[in-house]
Amino acid sequence: MIDESTVKILEFEKILEMASAFAVTQGAKESLLSRRPFRSPGDMCHSVDHVSEWRGLMAENKQGGIEEFDDLNPQFNRLRPEHAILDPLELRRFIPLFDSAMNLKRLADEISYPIISHSVSALYTHKHVRRAIDDAIENDGHIADKASPELASIRKKLVSYEKRIRHTLEQFLEHKELQPHIQDKFLTERKGRWVIPVKKDSRGHLPGVVHDISNTGETLFVEPFETQHMGNDMESLKAEEKMEEYKVLKKLAATLREKLVEIESDYRIATTLDSFVAMARFSGSMGMNAPEINENRRISIIEGCHPLLWRSLARHGKDGAVVPLNFELGGEYSNMVITGSNAGGKTVALKTIGVIHLMALSGMHVPAKSGTSIPFVEKLFVDIGDDQSIEENLSTFSAHISRITSILNGSGPDTLVLLDELGTGTDPEEGGALACATLRYLSAKGSLSVITTHLKQVKVFAFTEPGMRVGTMDIEMLDVEGIKVFHPTYRLVMGELGQSYAFEIAGHYGLPREIVEEARGFLKESETRLETLVADIREKTNELDGKLKEANILRDEVLRTREILNRELAASRNAKKDILLKAYNEAGAIVSDLKSEAREILQSLKKADSQKARETVVIIDRKMASILDKKRAMQRDGYDEYGDGNVARKLVEGQKVVLRGHKAKGIILSVNEKKDRCTVLINDREVEVPLSEVLRSEVMHGKDEIKGTARSTSSVGLNSGKADGRNIDDIISSSVPLELNIVGQRVDPALSLVEQYLNDAAMDGIDSVRIIHGLGTGTLARAVREYLSTHPLVHSFRKGTKEDGGEAVTIVVL
Repeated sequence: MIDESTVKILEFEKILEMASAFAVTQGAKESLLSRRPFRSPGDMCHSVDHVSEWRGLMAENKQGGIEEFDDLNPQFNRLRPEHAILDPLELRRFIPLFDSAMNLKRLADEISYPIISHSVSALYTHKHVRRAIDDAIENDGHIADKASPELASIRKKLVSYEKRIRHTLEQFLEHKELQPHIQDKFLTERKGRWVIPVKKDSRGHLPGVVHDISNTGETLFVEPFETQHMGNDMESLKAEEKMEEYKVLKKLAATLREKLVEIESDYRIATTLDSFVAMARFSGSMGMNAPEINENRRISIIEGCHPLLWRSLARHGKDGAVVPLNFELGGEYSNMVITGSNAGGKTVALKTIGVIHLMALSGMHVPAKSGTSIPFVEKLFVDIGDDQSIEENLSTFSAHISRITSILNGSGPDTLVLLDELGTGTDPEEGGALACATLRYLSAKGSLSVITTHLKQVKVFAFTEPGMRVGTMDIEMLDVEGIKVFHPTYRLVMGELGQSYAFEIAGHYGLPREIVEEARGFLKESETRLETLVADIREKTNELDGKLKEANILRDEVLRTREILNRELAASRNAKKDILLKAYNEAGAIVSDLKSEAREILQSLKKADSQKARETVVIIDRKMASILDKKRAMQRDGYDEYGDGNVARKLVEGQKVVLRGHKAKGIILSVNEKKDRCTVLINDREVEVPLSEVLRSEVMHGKDEIKGTARSTSSVGLNSGKADGRNIDDIISSSVPLELNIVGQRVDPALSLVEQYLNDAAMDGIDSVRIIHGLGTGTLARAVREYLSTHPLVHSFRKGTKEDGGEAVTIVVL
């Protein structure tokens, strides 16, 4: 069970408030605010799957149709006693519940979402009860005439009496004798009776009953004796009306009471489903994903972020500035020590790990990428922040030790422990020793633990202790006008031992240099050596990372080249088979035609001179032998794709070549057999291509001839129908597109695509192209532009205008 102090420290209530804002019903809002982790992995998975189904349903533009309704528990409690009734507006509060139940019931046939389908199939809906309330009570709470035949009859009589009374009183207003005594020439109603306003001094001129007097005392409201009996009759009818309205309310209440158990069930189902709909909308608002729940004590968080940090940055339009957290723990390593500078993000990382666990354990989606896996733990203990207690007379250190003591007592294999700045608040050496012992104790109990620290003793202990990992919040050093500035990146680097950079940061924030230098002198020699060792390890690690990246680039290039060659070899073999088959068929047809022709000639020669016939036969035999020799040669040697047998074998500088898939001719400038590549001059542009791309060649002699050919291939004739050395038809039929889309690619594969694309565009004579790399974090855009700045084929490049696509696009001039 997760204790409430953990929920409070991790500010889980604020995250639940964010989710509850998406709820429609009051009951769902309250349910979400009180949501807590489940006690079994099965319940967790069921809840996560339920949220996922609603996300899927929403993606199909389908809605549950839940309408807003109040907390109906007070009405349920009031209805339970026999003969209890509700007022009209309270009865109408049930209508949105009935409408929601009917809307949800329609989803029962959504068999692709079994959890939703099963949930809504249990709804009763109660259409007849909903219709009875809606027919009897209007939106403003007025009981309708059609609520009962008796009520309609009574109200009809009341209307008739009112007309008669008003008609009689209007005649009084028209009497000339009474007009001087009437205060205002209009009828009004007082205490349910129709009256005439009479001047105070004229009381005796209109016999009747005074029902009211004005605030000034100058006007009396008199009901004449002539209408008094009709007024009495109306009073009786109004009493009957109230009795009939009471009967209507009582009947409706009895109808609800009869189905109360079923209605309460619908209420619980609808509010529960609304809470899942709210969690799904909350998930969609942040692009969350369903976590995988495991029971093998492994934590894998892929690009996780803290919802409160995301919201804070989103309010300022900086939601893309969140640096995601990548974190792994479990298996061989059950304990993690995170180091780094102050304000480097250690505490945020710790809270992000805790919050993602709380959300997953509570059956919610988590703000992390798909593939994030969270272990099921029964206990989650956290100690973050300054817990100094004035009331209990505890210092910060004492409060931390008190909290850690309770954590250690409750820890076990099913526990995740998150401790911030373990061992601080007292002497560093003693605090470090306590921290190391605490870590070893947690490891012995089988708990998963993550702690942050500045203490060197703890760093070294974690670096050398079996079963423990280290990591650091990365910090980059910038050179600003010759001054070293340390800037946190908020990125967790696994396996590295970080530094605090206290002296550098202190100097950056204005602490006098002499104080900083003197402070360095106070450091013990061993501590200085440790800092130097850490710096050396970090430098070597960065160097190895760079070499590993280069090796990965080469490996990817080799794999791509092998794949391309395999595809081209397969295509070449298939093409060769097709060409040979076609050639064999054509040769056979030719031979067959010649045989037929020969037979016809022989038939005609039988009638001609014998010597001439023999000569003709000899000629025909020679032709047939020549054709058969050619056919055998094709079967023996194959047939190249150009049909001239002039496929390049040995390439040398100065050769004129044709490249695969291109019509323009080029000249080889240089050949690098080690890299299996050569540089070719095409359309006055130098292009580097694999040797396998050269399909045909012919040797040129002399540099002057090379230059002359280069000039001829790049010349522009205004009347020749060519542009940039190519026919207009070639430009129109170019197979190279004018833009390249690399959005979503990793940097290394993307740059390989850009290289191939620029070569193809240059060979096709294209002057300007557009590279679409998207915005994202900006990493891909920067890499592309750095690559373009040194590319030999690129004349210039610029960011796209608003019409081009803005920052997401780079325009390249070749």
